[in-house]
Parts: sequence; C-alpha cells; structure tokens
Amino acid sequence: MTFVLDTNVIVSGVLKPASVPARLLDLAIAGKIPIACCEQLLAEYRTVLLRPKFAFDPWAVDQLVAQISARA
Repeated sequence: MTFVLDTNVIVSGVLKPASVPARLLDLAIAGKIPIACCEQLLAEYRTVLLRPKFAFDPWAVDQLVAQISARA
C-alpha cells in the first residue's frame, strides 16, 4: 500500500512533533512507508507551510519538501 500525505498531515506533523501525523511524516521521510505525490502536491505543501501564520523557516520548509520528494 502506498500513501499520499494530505497537506494537513504535513502541517500537523511539523506543528506537533509528538503527534500521529508527525509519526507518519517521520516514517515517510525515513522510507519506512511508501508515499506518492506529484509536483502540484509538493507545491501545495510548500505554499501552505510558508504561510505567515506558521512562521516556518523557508530553508527548513524547502528541506522538508525535498525529503518528501526524494522518498516519493
């Protein structure tokens, strides 16, 4: 089974490191669960994570999206 991580899962995983979404994100980045995505979804991850209300470091966002892309 291959998983597609919804943008809400990504955001929740980053905001709450001890949450179930964070665990899913960790497993995906570690290559322990197979994930699929497309360029449009990667762009959505980046756009949402860079919203001012989150105040995430743009470099960290780019690194996260790159890790997800590398595993998909």
